Amino acid sequence: MTVEQNVINVLNEDIVHRINFQFASVRISGNDYEVIVRAIRHRHITCQHNTILASVGAGAYAHDLGNHCNVLNLPFANPQSVQEKALVIHECTHAIEDYHGVSLPLLVSEGAAFLAQMMYAFLATDGGFPSGDAGLDPNEMGVFITAHNIARRILTTRGGYIVRPDEQLSLQNAIGSVNLYGRSRIHRVEYNGI
Repeated sequence: MTVEQNVINVLNEDIVHRINFQFASVRISGNDYEVIVRAIRHRHITCQHNTILASVGAGAYAHDLGNHCNVLNLPFANPQSVQEKALVIHECTHAIEDYHGVSLPLLVSEGAAFLAQMMYAFLATDGGFPSGDAGLDPNEMGVFITAHNIARRILTTRGGYIVRPDEQLSLQNAIGSVNLYGRSRIHRVEYNGI
């Protein structure tokens, strides 16, 4: 199967439709991922295995390549583990943000993506914390723990989907403490639509 089809398979999993939250101005629901499936099928988003990213275990959504060319770069061709599938959700959440074509503070964009990632992980493990992240430094692990705690609260609270301001601040601070994002407190992501 192609990388695109493997990503579509993850996005079509039933639990993806249970992702539902609002983080600051970013509203994400499971149905939003269907838009990304259509964008991939219509080649508005291409998916590729990026061996450079594989060396660091990260993904990247490139949204500003001109002519509405958008690329979902993943460190694997066929996501198998909960962590790999959750990373697909993270990067596709950035694609949803791009679909809406809004300018967002980077920490808000990343906060929403990490929360979606950990909602998927929570649902896929029946509330557990996915194993396999032992190589993370304490600040990186703090992002996942904070996002997981918010995901647990939202998913176990009847009618709860809004991230509280204290939770939002806590997750943004955790993300800002990671070297990759440390200088990003004022940076904005200028999403331009798919």
